[in-house]
Amino acid sequence: MSNGSILIIAYLSVFLFLVGGAYYLFCIRNKRFESLKESLKLESLRSDLKYSILSILIFTASYWAVLKLSEYKLNFLYSDFSSGGIKQYIITSIILVVGYDAYFYWSHRLLHVPWWYKNVHVIHHRSRHPTPLSAMAFHPLEALLQALYLPILSFVVPTHISFLIVAPTFIMILSIIGHLGFEFLSDKFRTKQVGKHFGSSSHHHLHHHFPHSNFGFLFIFWDHVINTQKNGGSLAQFPPDNQGE
Repeated sequence: MSNGSILIIAYLSVFLFLVGGAYYLFCIRNKRFESLKESLKLESLRSDLKYSILSILIFTASYWAVLKLSEYKLNFLYSDFSSGGIKQYIITSIILVVGYDAYFYWSHRLLHVPWWYKNVHVIHHRSRHPTPLSAMAFHPLEALLQALYLPILSFVVPTHISFLIVAPTFIMILSIIGHLGFEFLSDKFRTKQVGKHFGSSSHHHLHHHFPHSNFGFLFIFWDHVINTQKNGGSLAQFPPDNQGE
């Protein structure tokens, strides 16, 4: 079996496992999600599934390219952990997280430029009430834009091969949390001390209703700095008839 086939199977398995788990925990078992479940349309779910699979394939192609380029020593991907050690792994992890958060914010702002929004990002924003399946439902161009971060990173920073699994899994988990349509974090945690610096399901859910705000991913540093932060107070989920702005 080729490396590309292994990556496709791995990414799809991880995505379906995470999405299935999120649906079970927050849709099926949680009665507070009933009103949102009733607002879901089969056509919308099918569309989200189609675009999610396309996105996974694009991410796979991007990371497969990282593997192939490493065979010709054209990037800094490495497999021998001892050559970089724990120090290098931690440094790369920090750069991966902080760098991707900035990359996501600014690429997300680009996707809200009128042409990009109308022709590309609108696919993702069809979900007024996001669900876990909406997390990776991107237009192919948007999926490619998001998938390019790790290849770019591998050109400038020593990147262990494990990041080909760690990075997309990390992105999928946070994306699914942002599209739960349900807030499991307390208002106190989200608004005080450490919690106020991080995104949440409520933070991104607000973005789907007020598209010119809350562009951040893991942190909301850039939303505060650029003044695109919109606070929603006590938001567990929007009622189905809320149309935002």
